[in-house]
Amino acid sequence: MIRSLLFASAFIAGALTASAQTEKFEAVINAGTPEEAINASLLATTESGNNMISEFSTANLTGKMVAGKTIKTITQDATVTEWNDVNTTIVARANVNFYFVNSTGNPYVSYSAEEVVSSSNEVSYRPTYVLYSPENKELPKSGLYYTLTPKKNGTLKIGVWVNKGNRETFLVKESTKEPIDYTAEGYVNGQNNEDGTMKFLSNDDLLTLHANSASAAKYTIGQGNQPFWGWITATVEANETYYLFVSSAQIGFQGYEFTPEGTTGIARTSAVAEDEAIYTINGIQTNNLESGKIYIKDGKKFIAK
Repeated sequence: MIRSLLFASAFIAGALTASAQTEKFEAVINAGTPEEAINASLLATTESGNNMISEFSTANLTGKMVAGKTIKTITQDATVTEWNDVNTTIVARANVNFYFVNSTGNPYVSYSAEEVVSSSNEVSYRPTYVLYSPENKELPKSGLYYTLTPKKNGTLKIGVWVNKGNRETFLVKESTKEPIDYTAEGYVNGQNNEDGTMKFLSNDDLLTLHANSASAAKYTIGQGNQPFWGWITATVEANETYYLFVSSAQIGFQGYEFTPEGTTGIARTSAVAEDEAIYTINGIQTNNLESGKIYIKDGKKFIAK
């Protein structure tokens, strides 16, 4: 199944606190104009062919954002005569306090030209793309994707926005060119609580949505053609590079948390909830605690009893 429950216990079965061993990279660092809000490392780009590349890192992980120019006009022999510029922006899903960086280009392996005949018999050409699949094992060369390379074995949690929920979200190991499994948690557009607020979905909730969606492919998150805002978590290996992208759609990037193996990055606490206190869940303050959910008080995470 797409998101095995291998890591569910790390985020569900115990109360959690993050120590200094957990490294965090934030793509969006404050509210303001894109130039002020986007982490400066993502705006410091290098042009390489049709791609604009940004590099970012923490102590034990290095990464790249690759945003591709998109094809505006193409000839019969697949010569591109005009490209659209890369456009990197900040986007907010304010009602769940989820901010992310988004850029341009669907991740593709190669392109060619396809003939289009109009109703008046005028002939033109448009691009058609070869995309990555677990069968062809050809990684993207352009379009929007990310690479993440840990220096140590560990657990990687990535904040993502998936534009089209019926497209597959891949985390592909470069050495094998095969996708790896991950758990997911977050929000799917249209999934609401009784009071109309967006409903936070656990990995189990998302697996249920996935199982109930007849058209869902193996690595889709959620259900139907609905956007997803949330986090994917996977075990990663030292000195391996992982490609993160959505097949034929964009993927927004909030940042990541990386906990090297053998550190105290995830620790249990014994905090107990008090109904009259104010707690935070997924960025929203509340005093209505639900048993089994993870809340935050005084900067510490715990599971309500």
